Amino acid sequence: MKLLLALSCCLTAFQGVSQSVISGSFPNYPNSALRIFGFNGIHDQKLGSVKTDARGRFILRTPYWGAVRFGIAGRSIELLKDSTSDLRFSLTAMDSLKIRQGESAHLYVDYFYSAVEEQSSSAEKNIADFKDKLQAAKGYASYYIPLRQDLDSLSQARRSTDLDVLRAVYIDHLARDGEELESSGLVKSLILAYLQSVKMQYGKAYTGKREVDAAMGLLDKVDIETPRGQQLASFLMGWLKSRGNEAGRDSIVGRIACLSCEMDETLKRKIQAFKAFKIGAQAPNIVFSSVARGARSLYDVRSKYKLIIFWASWCGHCQLVMPIIEKDYPELKKNGVEVVSVSADVDPAAYVKARENLPWPYDYVDYKKWDSNPFLDYDVTATPTFVLLNAKNVVLDASSDFDKITKDIGQWHSQVHL
Repeated sequence: MKLLLALSCCLTAFQGVSQSVISGSFPNYPNSALRIFGFNGIHDQKLGSVKTDARGRFILRTPYWGAVRFGIAGRSIELLKDSTSDLRFSLTAMDSLKIRQGESAHLYVDYFYSAVEEQSSSAEKNIADFKDKLQAAKGYASYYIPLRQDLDSLSQARRSTDLDVLRAVYIDHLARDGEELESSGLVKSLILAYLQSVKMQYGKAYTGKREVDAAMGLLDKVDIETPRGQQLASFLMGWLKSRGNEAGRDSIVGRIACLSCEMDETLKRKIQAFKAFKIGAQAPNIVFSSVARGARSLYDVRSKYKLIIFWASWCGHCQLVMPIIEKDYPELKKNGVEVVSVSADVDPAAYVKARENLPWPYDYVDYKKWDSNPFLDYDVTATPTFVLLNAKNVVLDASSDFDKITKDIGQWHSQVHL
């Protein structure tokens, strides 16, 4: 159902119906930590952390409805929950996902875990039956699955007219859909699909200016005075930074300056970091969750240089470069460099396992991913990112290239000894 977004600037708590139950069984994971997430627009929304019992069972009561992600022992499962019924399922010992209760969860599994997606002649009856079920459905899947199909259609688009139609569809979703979109976990995917459609449209004629025009054009369509509009602006700032498009970020900051309402806290911090975090500026402090070798924070670490590494266990590039840094750590220490790593992990089990091999004592994690405090304060939008500080915590360099950082460390070290 399409709903016009309210013009309120306050990001209200999710307004669900009465509390219902999410319960399930993971027989292969008894007495294990389970993290359950929903979505609030661009952001993940933690629904709860529970522990499975001796038979791998769990239960959680929540008013939330929409897409739900379950993380256990380093693996992730996503399902859909309706607003009007409980969600009950089991992942059997043979890794077979069985839905015990929940119409939308049934449809989700039928579509994404069965032959319904296959376009072979043997699957035609399954596809026809599924379409009938989806058309008759009244739950969340009747919104979510067509939205996923809209997103998947981009890969099949070949003509400019196809791209025009899809772009209009994506704008319509972002500008007009209500709570059902907020809890889908697909807001980022919609934004990126829109931006990709513009790039596909122009091909080799796609330039940095067209990139800015695409971002600003989308921002024009989604009311920036709304929570969703502010989340969009926040996301676009990070996206443009990852593209090296500082002019685009300037344009968005200029647009935000015209806001007449209170700014979303995440967006506010991103703008502050964009303006304040520069080479030669004082680096923001990072307060550790526990004392490490007498240091309660980054400022307490005594070293000629400090190398801050923004990383995550799930980051493929980090998995390649972290072992190199581990090997180089003794040489870095010899040259007066101490390492402080800051993780964007959200799964404690995955983080702890990845952290075991790190030889330096200083590491920070708050399980908030890109909304982690240091990531916001240091204007970090990608992993790995390296920031080099001097003993007085002044920013000397920032880069995603470890080789560049090590060369710069050598240059700074040589200058000091001249």
